[in-house]
Amino acid sequence: MKVFISYIDYFATGEGRTIYMQISPHQNELESLDHLRESINRESSPEYSDYFMLGAECAEFSRSIRLLSENLSEGLISSIEKDIKNGNCGVDIFFTRHYNYS
Repeated sequence: MKVFISYIDYFATGEGRTIYMQISPHQNELESLDHLRESINRESSPEYSDYFMLGAECAEFSRSIRLLSENLSEGLISSIEKDIKNGNCGVDIFFTRHYNYS
């Protein structure tokens, strides 16, 4: 298993910015994206996740993914990297953030 980060970074004028991130171990990107959809569904409604999933992205965990450094602490990112290096893929993090400066 590999640790993937699936994420959505949505912005609309007047609506603000909404970020969803799912960091968890999976066999492939499709499983990771499905997990993100399930997490969004627990927070809101399936129609909501259907809309946002259109812009979803997925990649193997890497600190070079901009949303990580913008939203998670350096300590948490380092801890996840250490767990991955040591073969401990028990991480399962769902992160959501919404803000609107208009």
